[in-house]
Amino acid sequence: GTQTPWSCGESTRGHGGLTPRLDATIPFTPEKTTFERLRIPIETVNVKGMLRRTALFQEILAVMLELENPHDYPPAQSLAYRFAIWPDDEPEKSPLGTKPDLIPKEAEGDLISKWLPDPLARDL
Repeated sequence: GTQTPWSCGESTRGHGGLTPRLDATIPFTPEKTTFERLRIPIETVNVKGMLRRTALFQEILAVMLELENPHDYPPAQSLAYRFAIWPDDEPEKSPLGTKPDLIPKEAEGDLISKWLPDPLARDL
């Protein structure tokens, strides 16, 4: 089959206080995948019948543990992550200060395709 052009598990440097880019790709189909379902391959992997954390998720947790917690959030809240969609295809080339559109927690049951920008609406 053909590989989908969509992937996750990456963030970019210098934009909105996000972490450095993490080198990982998790293919998915935006028309069939919800944000809730996307958490499963990000966070867990089945190894010989045992459910374990993925290397990507361990890296995410390690980065979150080192971040400042200026609002003194409790550990469970400070180690939570959220999904967001970049307004363009190349966040590294976006003007400094460009921020992704945060997906509301209550919308994580939506198909990812609902939140993706329409490529036909962009200037060509």
